[in-house]
Amino acid sequence: MRRTALSNFSRVEQSLQKQMLHMFDQEFCEDQANPDDKAYSEDLQFLALMDKAAKKVDGHYLLPLPWKDSDVCLPFNPSMALKRLLCLKRTFEHDNTLFALYKDKIDDLVRDGYARRVPAEDDSKSNRVWCIPHHSCNASGKFHVVYDCAATFGTSLNENLLQGPDLTNTLLGVLLRFRQGKVAFTGDIKSMFFQVKVDPR
Repeated sequence: MRRTALSNFSRVEQSLQKQMLHMFDQEFCEDQANPDDKAYSEDLQFLALMDKAAKKVDGHYLLPLPWKDSDVCLPFNPSMALKRLLCLKRTFEHDNTLFALYKDKIDDLVRDGYARRVPAEDDSKSNRVWCIPHHSCNASGKFHVVYDCAATFGTSLNENLLQGPDLTNTLLGVLLRFRQGKVAFTGDIKSMFFQVKVDPR
């Protein structure tokens, strides 16, 4: 019985070691971009667009949406977004606390100027109207409203936009820079994604 327990322990230990090595390979991956890769080509297209069109307005960056195809025509999807909203409404009817949290978040967006009501007649002025459904997320005890740009209605918003390069600092770079000084600082930008304005066009 002792031998079986040791054998099981050894298998678990090997599995954990394999998982750790896989994690390190992922986190510390420093592979160079491949110029023949389609994603690399799209990254260059994204950077060229931002370099050409990005500008600062009232202390905020104003950027165009990075369409893969500048002539894309999106299907008219309010029915899908409304269906999701009605599901959310049913949840609110059974959970007053969630409704209060959600309402506060939406009210904050409007108050801070990050969102506004769009008159119904504006829907007919463009062949690029896309309603983004949303839902709640309570990660690490902090409430968020999550906007689902991957929601599909024949296509999705994400499918039609260039993703752009991953400019996040690598874990290796962060760890190495921790050795450069005596004190390390970390910070957070409040409502970071809402600080970027979208070109009205």
